[in-house]
Amino acid sequence: MNSVWLIYSPPTINIMLKLLTNPSEAIVKIAKDKKRSPGKALGMLLIAAFMMAIASVVVFAKLGIFTLASAMMGLGDTALLLVGFSVFILVIVIGIVLSWLFKIAATTLGGKGTHIDGLYVVSMSLFAPAVGMLVAGIFFETGTFFLY
Repeated sequence: MNSVWLIYSPPTINIMLKLLTNPSEAIVKIAKDKKRSPGKALGMLLIAAFMMAIASVVVFAKLGIFTLASAMMGLGDTALLLVGFSVFILVIVIGIVLSWLFKIAATTLGGKGTHIDGLYVVSMSLFAPAVGMLVAGIFFETGTFFLY
């Protein structure tokens, strides 16, 4: 296995935790790293997409929107799985497209950005909102204000 594509590694986890506690230090550490691997950037994007998918499933399960529709169609909890899977795939696809756009913008403005640099930008900027969505989804409560 090529170490360039290694997704899980302790430095990657340390950088992700540092993004929450001290984002500027994490960004400077990644910018100074001369051996940026696509696996680390893709790993951060996959973890952010997974957290967003879990958050969306938790919120939709608490809302109970798909419960009646699933019962009528005989799907059971398949609708919740489809929501989670579609959010996961959507975040990955949008992240890759945005990284391509960041690469185009960087090279147009005279920089030497690569696709991996754009993927780092997108995955690092998605990580904190993904954690926020997961925490908000866990503490989300439905009240009488919704659908009444």
